[in-house]
Amino acid sequence: MDFVSGLCCLLAAYVFFRLLMHTYRKQRLMKKYGDSEVVRRIMEKTIWEGMTSEQLADCLGRPLDIDERLTRKSMTKTLKYRRIGRGRYGTRVTVRDGRVIGWDVK
Repeated sequence: MDFVSGLCCLLAAYVFFRLLMHTYRKQRLMKKYGDSEVVRRIMEKTIWEGMTSEQLADCLGRPLDIDERLTRKSMTKTLKYRRIGRGRYGTRVTVRDGRVIGWDVK
């Protein structure tokens, strides 16, 4: 097998693996949420108002930093993703009492 053939085989294996992982993740999310629209949004990494903290974690992963603010009535968190500089983040998602209420993407 020459270099080009080996590279093609390696690329095909990588594409197959990625497709397999995508399918597995989609099935796992469908089992967890039971709603194809929610699963589609999570798979597309779409944030929406009212999504739960758990859906956000499945969508974007663990945040790099969290700011918390507690009042007598509620707990508000700002979850930060995509570091773009020292103390700067490209995506900030505001969650109040376990639900997304807003976000900012730069």
